[in-house]
Amino acid sequence: MRLKKKYSQLGISYIEIISVVVILGILAAVTIPNLSSVDPKKLELAAEEVAQAIRFSRVEAIRTGISYGVNFSSSSDTIKVYRRLSRTATYDVYHPVDKKLYILNLATDSATAGVDFLSYGIYYGGSGINVSYLDFSTDGIPKFTFLGRDYLLDSATITLSYKGQTRVIKVAPMTGRVTVQ
Repeated sequence: MRLKKKYSQLGISYIEIISVVVILGILAAVTIPNLSSVDPKKLELAAEEVAQAIRFSRVEAIRTGISYGVNFSSSSDTIKVYRRLSRTATYDVYHPVDKKLYILNLATDSATAGVDFLSYGIYYGGSGINVSYLDFSTDGIPKFTFLGRDYLLDSATITLSYKGQTRVIKVAPMTGRVTVQ
């Protein structure tokens, strides 16, 4: 008596493959939109980068004995760190980490893309004129010198926005202390 071995098909049918692909497609459709909105940290990161640029310019002014500052452009969403040699801002300051010119571009940097300057208000010496730059003297005090006269900072507030949320960066007038709210 000879035993016959029964062989069954051990494979996957097209119906099973299509079922798996459909299930994976549904999971991807549900998950991918959530991944793109998982960037609530973009606004915090952008605010910290702006605050760090301001802090860096203050510390460099104290360290080097040369006035440093930060220039804000809401039209291009950029922040540039500069040295003030005599009355001229010189944009040749390099970032301490990546060794590139210290220019933050919120619009093109992938970590901060979509974050916008909502507004900035930088006022010196009771002038009531909103300027786009924040200068630090060699002793770290936020002030601007024009024609031999010092104008102390009255207030500095930079507001960033992202998807309906805002963060405010403030600079204290006398101390230059930077806070993010």
